[in-house]
Amino acid sequence: MKVAITGASGKVGQGVIQEALEHTNHELRLIDVREPDERIQNPRVEYVAADLRDYHEFENALAGTDALVHLAVGGFKGPPPFESQDVHNSMVVLSFNALQAAANLGMRFVVLVSSINAIGALFSADPKYDYFPLDEGHPYRPEDGYSVGQVKQILEIQATAFARRYPHMSISCLRLHFVTPTRPDYSDQIDAEIRKDMWGWTNLRAAGRACMLGLEVEWTGAEVFYIVGPHHCANGHSALDLAAQFYPDTKVANSMRSDSGSGSIAEPLVELVLSSTPHMLTLVDHKPPPEDKTISDPRVKYETRDLREYKEYVEVVKGADALVHLAAFAQPYLASPDVVHNSNVTLSFNALQAASEAGIRWVVLASSVNAIGGCYSQERNLKYQYFPVDENHPSFADEPYSISKSIAELQAQAFARAYPNMSISALRFHHVVPEKKRFSGEESLKRNSFDLWGWTESVAAARACLLALEVEWTGAEVMYIIGEEQCVLPGEATTEELAKRYFPDAVLRKKFGPQDGLFDCSKAERLLGWKHVGGKQPKSANLGSS
Repeated sequence: MKVAITGASGKVGQGVIQEALEHTNHELRLIDVREPDERIQNPRVEYVAADLRDYHEFENALAGTDALVHLAVGGFKGPPPFESQDVHNSMVVLSFNALQAAANLGMRFVVLVSSINAIGALFSADPKYDYFPLDEGHPYRPEDGYSVGQVKQILEIQATAFARRYPHMSISCLRLHFVTPTRPDYSDQIDAEIRKDMWGWTNLRAAGRACMLGLEVEWTGAEVFYIVGPHHCANGHSALDLAAQFYPDTKVANSMRSDSGSGSIAEPLVELVLSSTPHMLTLVDHKPPPEDKTISDPRVKYETRDLREYKEYVEVVKGADALVHLAAFAQPYLASPDVVHNSNVTLSFNALQAASEAGIRWVVLASSVNAIGGCYSQERNLKYQYFPVDENHPSFADEPYSISKSIAELQAQAFARAYPNMSISALRFHHVVPEKKRFSGEESLKRNSFDLWGWTESVAAARACLLALEVEWTGAEVMYIIGEEQCVLPGEATTEELAKRYFPDAVLRKKFGPQDGLFDCSKAERLLGWKHVGGKQPKSANLGSS
């Protein structure tokens, strides 16, 4: 494949070139408005000078190439600074020319460099964020005079329009942060301008690697992705504390909640309780819910508490008959490792200690498939000894989130020994979503192999929580709550082919159907009556829930 790279003389371009030459066999055509000061001496590299604001020059420069990585942002030959209106108009024209030329030449793969500023960040006077962590669904709010945000928003709109008109194209819009070879340290600048884009960064080589991966996708259409480092650069400060200090009105999603009215499990759980049981609910979170998310029902009460404080948890469970504990950092990247691990472990201990002292019999803990290692593991530590994986499989956890879930299960067993009348269900959920996703293409299959291409439907997860409040047995039990089928697109590979391809040393303990999942959920069916589809429905027992 011959790849055209515009703006290759820039910082991001250097990362793209290094990744391409070191890790691919691609030939490169480096296109810029001016001749480079130094040329790379490599037979796979050629240079073309062109004013890409001129459409015909752009198309001629691309002729004979197979894919495009568009990095050029200005198109000016002179030194900066440039007038903001010139930058805006030039960048909008450049991105349109890039897409139109690629489409006219029949290209499939186009990578466009966007920016976190597409939604309004560093160059905005007062950026507003609706929630953390940010995702690609966050509203656009660019307001900056420099117009970087606005032109990046326009670039993404252009990409969507071209994908509709040319359905064979695969257009990746990569929202990069501050790109640098090494992680900066903003520990003494937390209240400076850098707070506007949340103390983030993007590693230079990681940016280059993302551009190369955009040339290998199986899907078609236009997609926007954040390409940002997993850890912020305000060393010594937790993400949760930074958010609370500088963005107190921003909702922190999936962080500290116990029976709250939001979240991938909590929201359907509340709906299921109110629609099918007479339970009374106390929904607890570290901050009040937004007004548009508040449920007006006499059976629902809201409390705002920091459940990391044990005395707060004690107050929460007073008068309750059952506890569903969902409060946790849901990923290892939402805060520093110590905050993720220590908060989660403290929360699960507080839940069990407070429940046991209050005489609560039924406790549900949200555990995870990652309790044995998985999605967030280092590849060298990713181990599955046999399939289907059951609750007896050893743990190879190697990061703070997985460790915290493994410890929560140990805590549950210890409390069940100390309080033999308790019924504690530690439910190992997978990726909890309303609808099943499908994985296809080698890159997607490899990435999702870490947790075995699984999922849990959100209502099915909620139903498992309610069933766990009805059990007759006592003790502590760990159970997988996962869909019976994996998420790989039919025709890509069968379950056994996937197991043998990605985990050749694992023992297959049964014959698998083409779409069968690789987790054994029979224990949940035996102890709860739960199945992902069908199975037992919760009774209308008059239990309180807190």
